[in-house]
Amino acid sequence: MRRVRNTAFSALLCALTALTVLTLAFVIYFIVQEALPTFEEVPLREFLFGRRWMPIDYTGAGASFGIFNFIMGTLSVSLIAMLLASLVGLGAAVFLSCVAGARTRAVLYPLIDLLAGIPSVVYGLVGMILLDYVLAFSFLGLSCVFAKPFKNKLVGVAVGSAAVCVLRFLCSFLSGVLIWGNLSDGLPAWIYSLTYNGSYMLPEGIMTTIAVVLLYKAAPQLFSANN
Repeated sequence: MRRVRNTAFSALLCALTALTVLTLAFVIYFIVQEALPTFEEVPLREFLFGRRWMPIDYTGAGASFGIFNFIMGTLSVSLIAMLLASLVGLGAAVFLSCVAGARTRAVLYPLIDLLAGIPSVVYGLVGMILLDYVLAFSFLGLSCVFAKPFKNKLVGVAVGSAAVCVLRFLCSFLSGVLIWGNLSDGLPAWIYSLTYNGSYMLPEGIMTTIAVVLLYKAAPQLFSANN
């Protein structure tokens, strides 16, 4: 009876494996079949190295299907991620092998294996929360650090306000490059992030600095340290 169960279970596994392979082959066949007519109108060279993606002709200049900017954006983000991951991975490997004790390794090894199994979209969500919200708005509390070196408090308040606005912009800029670069619509990720975030953060930073300076002149006691 046990042998029959093992045989049936092995047959079931083989059938499921074959079904998975056939499903994947069908998906690839469908994609290729639907994509081939496109290359009858768009040369492969223009498709791979074209810099303009405009499937619908809004401007009258004709539709374009260049994906070169998408490829370069993907490669740049992947290279940055690989560089950061290599540094962190190498440091973790050296620490676990040469520094950490047996108990520490026993705790950290399962955690590292667990982190390796988490989907990348989860890390993207965490990165978005950290860069766009936690770090970006936490930096706003550092204005006093930038204002402290100035003897003129009015200048210090202005510089501190402008500096934390710049730090917040940098956080959102990095988030746009590392996380939201796939929404760049054909532009390099850094240009998309720079123009998108700068379009509202630059006037916001100017208005914030002006508002803080006016508030300081109207009520300077609000900016005095309480003993």
